[in-house]
Amino acid sequence: MGKKTDIIPMLQEIVAENATHYQDDLLMDAGQLSAAMLDPVPENRVFLWMCRPCGTWCFLEREVFLRDTVAHNTWTYQEYIIQAEKIKAVLDAYWLSDAPHRNALLHSVVEVITYHKEKKTKPSDFELDFVLKSH
Repeated sequence: MGKKTDIIPMLQEIVAENATHYQDDLLMDAGQLSAAMLDPVPENRVFLWMCRPCGTWCFLEREVFLRDTVAHNTWTYQEYIIQAEKIKAVLDAYWLSDAPHRNALLHSVVEVITYHKEKKTKPSDFELDFVLKSH
């Protein structure tokens, strides 16, 4: 058996640097990975893990390759890739644009934005919910 390495701190660094939202996804991943270490079946200890701007994905490798599984459908969801590329292009162009063009850029990817704020709270205590356009 090779050298044992605690990968969770490395994954935490990756998440801190790359995941803007849902960084707590890593807590679930860490639990799944920790439980897998005790599994005597080697195939149950092989995962595909991805950090995204909105959280992480952690799936058993074999599940990713089995069609019609949640893991396969999630990992190979082409619409997500296309949407992520479009959002990246919008964000890249946003700060270089004037106000009317910025508005048009946001409208090209966002369907609805809902603002939530409790009464008698600080101005910075609010939440925004976004519904992105499906393409």
